[in-house]
Order: sequence, then C-alpha cells, then structure tokens
Amino acid sequence: MAKLFLQRHLKSQWNLENKFTGWTDVPLSQEGIEGAKDAAVGLRDFKIDKIYTSPLIRNRETVRLILEKLGIKNDSVIYDKSLDERDYGELTGLDKDEAKKKFGEEQIGLWRRSYNIAPPGGESLNDVYDRAVPFFIKYIEKDLKEGKNVLVVASHNSLRAIVWNLENKFTGWTDVPLSQEGIEGAKDAAVGLRDFKIDKIYTSPLIRNRETVRLILEKLGIKNDSVIYDKSLDERDYGELTGLDKDEAKKKFGEEQIGLWRRSYNIAPPGGESLNDVYDRAVPFFIKYIEKDLKEGKNVLVVASHNSLRAIVKYLENISDEKIIDLELPFGALRKYESNEGRYSLLQ
Repeated sequence: MAKLFLQRHLKSQWNLENKFTGWTDVPLSQEGIEGAKDAAVGLRDFKIDKIYTSPLIRNRETVRLILEKLGIKNDSVIYDKSLDERDYGELTGLDKDEAKKKFGEEQIGLWRRSYNIAPPGGESLNDVYDRAVPFFIKYIEKDLKEGKNVLVVASHNSLRAIVWNLENKFTGWTDVPLSQEGIEGAKDAAVGLRDFKIDKIYTSPLIRNRETVRLILEKLGIKNDSVIYDKSLDERDYGELTGLDKDEAKKKFGEEQIGLWRRSYNIAPPGGESLNDVYDRAVPFFIKYIEKDLKEGKNVLVVASHNSLRAIVKYLENISDEKIIDLELPFGALRKYESNEGRYSLLQ
C-alpha cells in the first residue's frame, strides 16, 4: 500500500518574526535549519519514491535538508507553484500584531480563518484549494495509485487545502490522526481554557481526541493524569459511509438520502448509528460519571467528536429531536457551561 507524507516547511525567518509571508521568497531561519533532524526522523523507515514541493526557497531548502539528513540522493523532486503558500495580498510582510492594529483583530481573524474571504489583493483558502487540489489529483494521486510513496513538502495553507480534500470523508470510528491544521488549532482551543483549573478530563480513545487532549495540556503547561478514556464518547459509526468522500457518497446514494442520514435524529446509514444511538451511549455515561464530578464541584473538560458532543449538548440544553438537526459544532469548537444542581447555563 502506497504512503503519502505531508510535511510543512521548516520555520522561515519571517515565521520567526511573526509576519505574513505568502509568496515572498523568505529563507529558512537557523531554527528551521536545525529542525530538519526532527522532520527526517518520521521518514527514516520509509522508501520515498517521489517528492513534490513548491519552488519557494523555504520549501526547497526543507526538502534538501531532510534528504541530506536521511542520506538520500533523490532526483525525483518536482517543483510546482500550485503548491505555493497562500498569497496574503496587502497583509504580506506585515507583523501579525501590527496587522491587527491596522485592520482590526476581528477582520484579520475573518481573513485568516474563513474559507471564501480573501484579504485585499490576496487569496482565500478556496483560491488555494482551486490550484493545489487539482494538481494533487492529477499528479500525486496518480503516483499513489501506482503504489509509489510520495512526500509533499509545502506551506501551511496549501497543505490545509490538500488535507481538507483528503478529509472530506465520513470518518466515524476509523482511527484517523489529527491534520496539521488540527494540531495548530489546539493552540486556539487552549486559549479559552487558560483561566480555569481543570480537575478531570474525559475523552474518547480515538487518536484524534487523545492527541487534542495532549496538545491542549501541553500548550497550557499542565501535567494532568486525570484523563479518562471511554468509547461511549466515540464519534458516530457511519457504517457503509465510513471512508467515503462525501461528494462521492452523494453520487452513490443521492444527495437527499445522505442529507437524511446525516441530519435526522433517528435514521441511521446502513450498518451505522443514528444520532439517537450516539445519545443512548454518550448521555448515560455523562450522567453516571461527568455529572457526578460536576456535583462534587470539579471543573471538567470533555474532548470528543462532533456527534458525541452534539448528543451531550442536546441533553445539556434540552434541545428537541427536531431542533438538534440544526446544531453544528465547528472543528475546535469550545462550549463552556456552568453547572448548578443539575441545571446547565451556556457561558460560551
């Protein structure tokens, strides 16, 4: 089975200086150069057949240093601008804190995090997707289908676009690790918890949940052994949909049927669970263990997947079966509640 490795370039000089880099051809920092050793470790047990990267120097240098560290002479490196970083337009070269003062923190957040909104003179993530993903499908996916192991070295947003394409799948119980975007998103999640003492943590044993917990605690500088893992908090089992690209699934089963399986409360996909099924395992667990901790005055962090959290939120906010279909929890979403004698008030 062919393997795909996605590697973000090592830290550039402007990364170090906290600037929007975009298409500016900035070299690696000394810290980035030294980081090649860590980047190479994860690749040392694999044969790399093909390498794709952007012609920006920080990507080319990352490739060179990794291959040098691995002792590999590899001429199969393909450079293409389709893998370049996002063009940040008028933000390019600005210190990120200065940019917030100039345009406002909310506006900067909108340009950085939204999918379709571009900064003045620059690209949205959608624009990056429209150049990086067709290139990926045409060349890299072809190599993978031929059984080749491929390493892609690129910048943050071009990798985000590729990962989004790869992860537009029904995951369910498949034990998929966090993407690079997910790893970085843990920093944002940690910010909302820094003013609270966490007494107990509950999560699912799926690696994406365990890794989220580890990264949050690491970012907060907390050593916490009070982590309880239980499959009651696992994501919904999508049955025959698991592993399918969501657009392909719509073609196979019909958009209306996919919508019914995804959004209804009681209807499950073939071989899978409905949201009601998830509720019937997640909420009794919540009541038996987590609610007990809350009644004892403990602050509890629950890290779980979309549908197990939707089920718990349904219970906490007493949302009807009809209304729960409208509740969406974005990746990295943090909701804070205050518990008072079994009643819950949403703080955020």
